[in-house]
Amino acid sequence: MPAARILLVDTDTAASSQILDILNGIGYTVTAISKAQDALAHVAEHQLVILDVVTGPKSAEELCAEIRATPTAAPVPVLCVSQ
Repeated sequence: MPAARILLVDTDTAASSQILDILNGIGYTVTAISKAQDALAHVAEHQLVILDVVTGPKSAEELCAEIRATPTAAPVPVLCVSQ
């Protein structure tokens, strides 16, 4: 059974929109966040996190490390993508 709720963290709104449309179109509930610093608070509410953070004060690698270091968020799978 696929994950029902996905958190998409992407600073590129055009790419985020495309990913969001595709995932919503096949039945996933997707929450899109454009600021990496806001994402950690929402990770535990989701079954999967997709990271494509390319600009801003926090990289995808840094956010992933924070997720793994947070007990409530650490069990959530993280998929890092890049353009």
